[in-house]
Amino acid sequence: MDEIYLRALLEHATSEEPSMGQLVENSLHAGKRLARRRRIEGAIAAAVGVALVGIAIPAALGALSADHHSRSHPAPATHPIRPRGTAYAWTITLPNGYGASHALTVIRLRDGKGLAPVRLNGELDDVLAAPDGRTLYAFTDKGDGVEYYLTPISTATDKAGRAIKLSIGVPETAIFEIAPNGRFADGFLVSGHRILFVSMNLRTGAWREVRAVSNLNSEPTNFAITPNGTTAYVTAYANGIFAVNLAKGTALPIRLPGGQATDVAVTPNGKTAYATSTTMSGNVKAGTARTVTWVTPINVASNSAGTSIKVPAGLGNSANIAITPDGRTAYLYGGPNVIPISLRSGRVLRPIFVANENWVQDLVISPNGKTAYAIPGSGFLLPISTRTNKALSPVYLPAGYAGGDSGEVFDTSGRVLYVPSYIAGPTGANEGVLIPIDTATQQIGKIIKVGRGITEQAVIVP
Repeated sequence: MDEIYLRALLEHATSEEPSMGQLVENSLHAGKRLARRRRIEGAIAAAVGVALVGIAIPAALGALSADHHSRSHPAPATHPIRPRGTAYAWTITLPNGYGASHALTVIRLRDGKGLAPVRLNGELDDVLAAPDGRTLYAFTDKGDGVEYYLTPISTATDKAGRAIKLSIGVPETAIFEIAPNGRFADGFLVSGHRILFVSMNLRTGAWREVRAVSNLNSEPTNFAITPNGTTAYVTAYANGIFAVNLAKGTALPIRLPGGQATDVAVTPNGKTAYATSTTMSGNVKAGTARTVTWVTPINVASNSAGTSIKVPAGLGNSANIAITPDGRTAYLYGGPNVIPISLRSGRVLRPIFVANENWVQDLVISPNGKTAYAIPGSGFLLPISTRTNKALSPVYLPAGYAGGDSGEVFDTSGRVLYVPSYIAGPTGANEGVLIPIDTATQQIGKIIKVGRGITEQAVIVP
């Protein structure tokens, strides 16, 4: 994906890493970190009027192009997958006229049965689940750029509560994450040419802008919240990273090596944040430019940066980061390779090649920490054993299904990974689906039909 934000993409267009796959990716998905950056990039592009003339590529390029994997499309497995939980699947239907129709469909995963959809107050911008799974929060707008709402949804009744109208000017989109205490949501509000980082009280809808992070000469790009919900680490491109005290709204700058702060993740134990940053090595005009990535540990207790890990140049723009549940290994992605890093020793391990044409757009790790799934957005997922850091056999979407490049989510047992996807219907209309993958066998189970449209995201609760 989203491997180095819009400005970096434009600056690096002449480097050795092929940037076309990134530049044409402008869909507004809603799948955690990937969605966050895509939406921000899309908003910036609209604000500054970036015209990507002559760089359009047919959407089917990735699915039609050949790479080092076999392109067979096995039929779904016949053995049963027994998932747990309830899914709320977000689908978007694009009519012939202006605007889009959004639906939030409730699906009982144990039998794949669809229940009555949740009534929404406008078009969805994001859907989040509280940590206890009892409440969903839908961020919606009327599609007119004037009325914007936060609506709580009870997962016991699937009924929407009183919508809170947010007085935040004229936002183009909102990307939030709920703090582990379940009381606050923190994230970005994109309005015009500005990107604001705010903290919102989910009970009242009141919000506060963190001005030290918002008013920069370089907008925020990504953030991660510590497990105790007290601190958010916000990367801000040319300005490095900021430790934001969410109770006070203050921000402490932390310097990073390189010129572009890209991504950040916090270890599950909450003790360390790892921030990525990049710089260019070599000469762009001469065609010798290479991206160097740095991974910097930050002590959460003291907000002090430790010794950075340097990723050698020439491995591709892999500067997005995910950390295994045991906190021992980080995976960098965003280029053609996934790069494992031992966080204990600081050693950069052998890169794992994923795809030629399509860079890795997302990476998710199973809750038991055994398998990471690299998702290049070209019709397949590449499972990676976190024990050996070697690729397993790829898992292909069944023939005819598209999507599957973001928004993947595990069921509450952690044994099934659901891939949002869609297939063209007989009348030309798209039908949204969820494709289950058994994380033990990597087999595809019975596909769940969601409804008309393209499935963008699923949120799963107990």
